[in-house]
Amino acid sequence: MSTLVRKHPIQCRCLRCNQKRALVSYRRLIPSEHGVTPERLSGGNQLKQSRGHRHAEDKMDAEATIALSAAELGLSIFQVGQTISTSGDLSVQADVARYVHQNTPAYIPFSKNTIEFKISAHHPRYGFDRQNFFFRLAFEHNKYDLRNVSINVLRDKSSSLYASSLSIQFKASAYSQANDPVAQILYSIQGRWDPVGRGDVSFDGELIIKADASATGSITSEKNWVRWDGFILSSLRRVRLP
Repeated sequence: MSTLVRKHPIQCRCLRCNQKRALVSYRRLIPSEHGVTPERLSGGNQLKQSRGHRHAEDKMDAEATIALSAAELGLSIFQVGQTISTSGDLSVQADVARYVHQNTPAYIPFSKNTIEFKISAHHPRYGFDRQNFFFRLAFEHNKYDLRNVSINVLRDKSSSLYASSLSIQFKASAYSQANDPVAQILYSIQGRWDPVGRGDVSFDGELIIKADASATGSITSEKNWVRWDGFILSSLRRVRLP
């Protein structure tokens, strides 16, 4: 008499079990072409720590991740504090945002992450290479909340614009629901690339930042001239805040 074996056993769907499975997935995520995963954005293998210290930190992170339910955290409140603006041939506007739950315990530590990303544009004029524009994303997170999320252009690293101009806006909004345990912020990207006399194209995209320290980005444009070239993992910095 044969015995049927269920290949996929029934799993509990309660919130606490879902959080535990999410923690396992969090540790196993693989970096993608257009984004960085929690492990990479929180330092990944680039963090030089002793095994014991890392084990203690992982244990504390795990307890912080699975200990609180959505009901215990309360609703999250999204706010835009100010807009960072620069003008000239390279014009940038970017909101500074936060998305914080009402009842997150004070003992859960925040970490500050910074990482650079690149956006490039094709210049159709003969003799010009692709024009590269660098930005720094910074945010504070504790696996539930996001605060002081900002985007700044790196003018010194970016291409000098000759007979061309780039304007770009990063508009922040709430991406997750107010009762979701992990806050997520969406930056809608809108811009215009004008290599004077050789065309004028618009582009749009999105940048999503999550409180679990992951982020993804993408851009589409007319004629495919402007593209998202991804995060620069060598620029990653992470500091645990007091």
